[in-house]
Amino acid sequence: MIKISIATNAGDLARRMTDLHRRKIPWATKKALDATAQDVAEALKLEMRSVFHNPVPWTVESVRYWPATYASQRNGFAARPARVGWKDEDHPSSAARYLRPQVEGGPRHHTPFESRLIRGGWLRANEYLVPARFAERDARGNLNPGQLTKILTDLGTIDTARHARGKVARSTRKRAGEVYYVDRTGGAGTFFDRKTAHAPRGIYLNRGSKRRLLVFVIVQQPSYAAIFDMRGVAQRVVRSAFARHFRRELDKAVTESVARRRKAA
Repeated sequence: MIKISIATNAGDLARRMTDLHRRKIPWATKKALDATAQDVAEALKLEMRSVFHNPVPWTVESVRYWPATYASQRNGFAARPARVGWKDEDHPSSAARYLRPQVEGGPRHHTPFESRLIRGGWLRANEYLVPARFAERDARGNLNPGQLTKILTDLGTIDTARHARGKVARSTRKRAGEVYYVDRTGGAGTFFDRKTAHAPRGIYLNRGSKRRLLVFVIVQQPSYAAIFDMRGVAQRVVRSAFARHFRRELDKAVTESVARRRKAA
């Protein structure tokens, strides 16, 4: 979560303003914080499309902002700053969880698929999976859920009868000639379209009697470099946008107040 709080010289500014301007500072501050937070959220979406290859819309649209809480005239500022963060960020499948290594760097967490295999005894707690040549992907580069379901089914970690009727069954029938299994011993196989006598540990696919294809490689915990600078993007937007929004909102509030007084008179 990114909190947008602004350090200003509004106190000195207020002393040089008219009484009407001073009364409108809290409202203008709140509105300027909200507009700046919205700008930050949009800038983060653009940054994701720039640093990530073809991100899915669900991930991009997970960025959202929360408005500031309106202040009392006593303190002259928003009581709570505007915030920018992730939708449902405490949920296990939130974008905040799986993008954290790209934001902060460091080791990644297990995916739900890996966690299922760990609970089933097929992976150790310190092991992870890296997609190989025969891991199926969709147009956006995401792993194919149908293949993952077939792997879990073949390994006995899920009961297809407990899942949505029809969807898993169709996937299973389509892949009836495929058998997935975990091999930790290596040996002969096909690795990135090349036959080898020393294939790595991983999840393999038997397609027919003589084809042994590597789908996932078993590795130790991967570590990532931070590539999505959320805080840097937010700071740049705040520096460039807040003052502009504040001036606009203050002028607007004063103008509307004067117009209401003239109408009442």
